[in-house]
Amino acid sequence: MTSNKPSASIYKHKHPDYDSEELLLSDCANESPVFESLVNSLAEDMNCPFTVTMKAWIGTLRINGKDCQVQLVVTSDELIDEN
Repeated sequence: MTSNKPSASIYKHKHPDYDSEELLLSDCANESPVFESLVNSLAEDMNCPFTVTMKAWIGTLRINGKDCQVQLVVTSDELIDEN
């Protein structure tokens, strides 16, 4: 039986436009099995041919009295809105 689980290459792929020293995916996954499971779950959901972006709500932070939502986003888009 073939597994549809994403391979470990998820953590090894580095987009050429980003400094790999600043990418913390592998570090976070190594430190937190919960984070690794969340990333793998979102990646598995990306197997659907019509899915471009998957999001997981992580929590809410209050910064200077302002509530800020925290999400983990997995997307197959080449570029994301960084504003």
